[in-house]
Amino acid sequence: MTANEPIEVAAKLLDSYLERDQKFPELADLVLGSSSASYTSAPRNLPLYQKHRFIALPDALFEQYDLLQCRSFSGIFTEIRCAWFTLDHRLFIWNYENGNDFYVFDEQEQLIVSVGLVKPRPGVFQSTIEHLLVVTTALEVFLLGISVRPATPGGQTEVVFYASQMSTPADNILMTSVIGTAAGRIFTCGNDGHIYELAYGNDGWINRGFHKINLTLPVYTHFVPTFLPFFSTTRSDPIEHVVLDSSRHLLYGLTQGSNIEVFNLGTDGLQFHYVSTCTDIPQVAASLCPSLAYDTRSLQLVSIHPVTVLESSSIYLMGVTVNGCRLYFACQSHYRPVSMGATSVPHVPDALRLVHVRLPPVSQFSQTGISSANAVEFQLASLTVHTAGCHSDVFLASHTASNEIDQLVCTALDVGAIAKNATVSSSTRMSELHSVLQVDGKTSAIAEIGPSTRKPADAYDGAAVKVRKSHELATQLVSEPRQFIVLTNAGVNMVSKTRPIDQLRWLLNTYSLQSAEAKQFVDMYGPSEVCSMCLMLCCSTPLYDGSRKDMASQTAARMFFEVGGVPRFQETVIAGGDNSVGRALSSPTVIYSGKHDGIALTIIRLLRPIWLTKLISNLHGIEKPPLALQGVTDITKLSAEHRALETERQSLLAMKQLLTQAIEAISFLQFLRNRKLPEKVVQLTTSSKNELVELTFKSLLAGSNRLALCQELILTIIDQSGGRSAQECLRQASITTTTSETERNLKEALRLYTSIPHVPSKAKIIKIANVFKEFGFYNGAVEFALACAAPNPALSAEANKERRTDCYQVAIEALFAAQTRFGK
Repeated sequence: MTANEPIEVAAKLLDSYLERDQKFPELADLVLGSSSASYTSAPRNLPLYQKHRFIALPDALFEQYDLLQCRSFSGIFTEIRCAWFTLDHRLFIWNYENGNDFYVFDEQEQLIVSVGLVKPRPGVFQSTIEHLLVVTTALEVFLLGISVRPATPGGQTEVVFYASQMSTPADNILMTSVIGTAAGRIFTCGNDGHIYELAYGNDGWINRGFHKINLTLPVYTHFVPTFLPFFSTTRSDPIEHVVLDSSRHLLYGLTQGSNIEVFNLGTDGLQFHYVSTCTDIPQVAASLCPSLAYDTRSLQLVSIHPVTVLESSSIYLMGVTVNGCRLYFACQSHYRPVSMGATSVPHVPDALRLVHVRLPPVSQFSQTGISSANAVEFQLASLTVHTAGCHSDVFLASHTASNEIDQLVCTALDVGAIAKNATVSSSTRMSELHSVLQVDGKTSAIAEIGPSTRKPADAYDGAAVKVRKSHELATQLVSEPRQFIVLTNAGVNMVSKTRPIDQLRWLLNTYSLQSAEAKQFVDMYGPSEVCSMCLMLCCSTPLYDGSRKDMASQTAARMFFEVGGVPRFQETVIAGGDNSVGRALSSPTVIYSGKHDGIALTIIRLLRPIWLTKLISNLHGIEKPPLALQGVTDITKLSAEHRALETERQSLLAMKQLLTQAIEAISFLQFLRNRKLPEKVVQLTTSSKNELVELTFKSLLAGSNRLALCQELILTIIDQSGGRSAQECLRQASITTTTSETERNLKEALRLYTSIPHVPSKAKIIKIANVFKEFGFYNGAVEFALACAAPNPALSAEANKERRTDCYQVAIEALFAAQTRFGK
């Protein structure tokens, strides 16, 4: 076995674990079939969601409700960490992070109908205006500029309002459901059932004016007199709510009759085209799931939620019904799910089609003892959903428990069961865990704090190897727990989704390793994943400091060995050939222990962002080696002491060798980045340049020509560094006034040039020798030429002979030049 072979074996092994993570199915693969209802109640000792904080409304804001005369609305602006409330004509912006500060806007007298926070169009407002607040009343729609000043040390974030002087008449149309695009377009829907765009610009006296455009009004109505009542432009099934899918540039409108209209904004997001309308949704849902047919009224849609292209290539939209069902829609007339391993061809949406119904979880709100035959009817009758937050992998819905309080029904993918099934089957159905949380007050909005707050995952989002973000086991090492805000009339409930590693930490701090709870956790996720999580609790990760010696980190080390098991051989039966005389041949295959698999999973998940990334174009993304990698190298020594099979021991040693070199390679890449690598690449050979462009982190560790390439890079850097120092000595020699200083600088330049390990070209040898001759330093020219004539092991005998002849010629010419100047 060569010195590099163990690393190559380890690299191939890590590739297999990376492929295993990539097999985690996407949403479209999980919702195969017409309906599904597979749930597991989350164990009480392993919280699925946690309400970790409640911020009550300030007393001063509560007092304003006593002055309410007409209507009040509320919502959440996660972008600026604020909640908003309207009380008649007054708008309150409440900073829920500190719980006390709120800002009041009461400079107009009209009843506020709706409020929306959008991005401004580039170049229209000053750079300090980060957001626009769209405020709609029955008489007008106007814009306010918003600037968020960051918190000072010991201070609080400050929200500043600016008058934009932009307003437009509302013409007694109540505008609701304001939404904006990244390009600055603003959409809203009116109580006449139409979708409007609120347009503004910065060039020309016409475009600069703030005005509304009816986007869904038929063209012929522009030529019909408005006093003719039988030509009313009000729609029979008005659009009441609009949502935007920024990843696909699609706009969806939910109508009063639970129909959904689709509009395409074009590939640039600057157009507006009607696509289709999905009608009779409750009836279609009942046909997909016949058990729902007895009460289609409970299938009226409460809300709709776009599914981004990162979450699914085939499922475009999700809808939540009154009874808690989730409806999944595709935007193709001929729907066919595309799995993660297949190639997804982008297409233009042509129709919205309901393809799957997900039943709500079994009720936990009433008495037990329900027969299995009545389970579906009972669970549907028990849920009354009025507000929901929905993504491809999590679902939070507010259930009306009473007139005063709500219960939060929470579900999340059972990633343990799905991941285990995905490794053995190409068809995996959706399986979820569910639980119920009590919230204070009646819910008005549910929102997730955006992914921009989870900074450690940013580098992983741009990784060359993609893994589903819903695969929480693979992403939890670098992603913070997901945070949700539940706004009620009492305040803000901060709810977090607990990751499996959070559950394990809580379990180890609470129960013993022999407890039923610990065994249940291992059954849920499997020994390999549990060992990987134990490893992270023992080490330092971007999100967890394993050096903090709490009970969990200490117990995790013991659990790693107790749960990990031992490797074993499995006999694989192979059909016999002509010489087998009917006997079956057995090929033993090693089944690695959970400890081995846990280490491998941890290593590849930490290295994934750079594993197959082309390094030259991503040098600035290479940071210092994570402390977790160094921690893993320590624990492989522990595991090797518990050797049960030589095959696993060799595999662990190979992974340790790869991991050690990975840490050194990251430091080497930082060294290259700090030495301005692009300037050095010019000196490489053409073949080395081409190889460097395609170099990935994996090939840097296990590539066949990696050592030669690294050596050439280092020699080039040393060559250029020594050359620059020698050139500086020559410059100093040219400006010194004393002979001794000149001679000292020339000798130092000669020493630097002869110490460069990379042999210069013939042209460069002649050039340097000529410089020495110009200074009258003929001895230096001869010594330099003779030093370059020394044999080079990297060259063939013939090439060495040719180089030696050239160098001798340079030395002879220097001697002749000295003879000419000084005589015999």
